[in-house]
Amino acid sequence: MHATKRETEILNTVRLKGSVTTMELAEMLGVTDQTIRRNVIPLVERGLVKKVHGAIVAPDRLLEAPFHRRMLENQDAKQNLATVVAATISDGDSIMLDAGSTTSYVAQALADKKNLTVITNSAQIASTLAPNPTNKVYFAGSELRSDDSAAFDAQALKTFNQFDVQYAILSATALHAQRGIMVQKAHEAELSRMLISRASHVIVAADSTKFDRKSLISVCEFSDIQTLVSNEAPIGELAEALETNNVFVSTPNT
Repeated sequence: MHATKRETEILNTVRLKGSVTTMELAEMLGVTDQTIRRNVIPLVERGLVKKVHGAIVAPDRLLEAPFHRRMLENQDAKQNLATVVAATISDGDSIMLDAGSTTSYVAQALADKKNLTVITNSAQIASTLAPNPTNKVYFAGSELRSDDSAAFDAQALKTFNQFDVQYAILSATALHAQRGIMVQKAHEAELSRMLISRASHVIVAADSTKFDRKSLISVCEFSDIQTLVSNEAPIGELAEALETNNVFVSTPNT
C-alpha cells in the first residue's frame, strides 16, 4: 500500500474510532508499528490527528469531557464486569453507587432490574435508572461537577448518610496490595468512605488496569470491602492481600 493511501486509511480509522494505538493500526494495515509511526508524522504536522499517551486521536476527541473519554477506555472490560455486578443485585434491593465510568456501566446493566432503591451522586446514573417507574432513585448532592455531572458537596454526604442499604458499589482509581482501594481526590475518598459506612455489603467494581497501581489517597483497606468484581482475577501480592482479607473476587469467568 502506498504511503499516501495508508495515511488516508489511518485518518479514516482514527475518525471512525476516535482513538487507536499504533499496534492496532499496524495489525489492521499489515505493516510494522515503525511504518505506522512514520505515516502518522505528516498527519500530526497537518493537524489532522494528535498523539496522546501512546494513542492516535482525532483533534476533536481532545475537546471531549474527561469523563466521556474514561467511558471509552477499556469499554469492553467495564461492560463485562458490570454484567457480573448486575447479576449480584436482585429486584427490590437497595444500592448506593458512586460517580465513575465503571459504575455508569453498572447502572446500564441494572436497567432491567425492578423495584430498586438507588442513591447516587451521579446525575448520569440517576438518569439511567430513574425512568424505570418501579425504581426509587435519590440524587445525592446539589452542585454538579462539570467533568462528570456528579456531586461531592456537603449535601451529597448528608443524603447518603440518611440511608442504610444492602449494597454499596464503588469505583476506584487503583488497587494496591499495601494501600488498599485508592482514588485521586480527597472529596472522592470522603464520599466513598460514607458509602462504605452505610452498606451491609461493599462491592468494588474495577477493571484490571487498576491492579497493582497507586493513586494519591487511600479510601480503605481491603478488610472494609466484601467483593471485588473485575474483568480478570488479580495475581501476585494483590491476590494474596485480597485473600487474606476474605475479599471474594468475581469475574465473568467465575
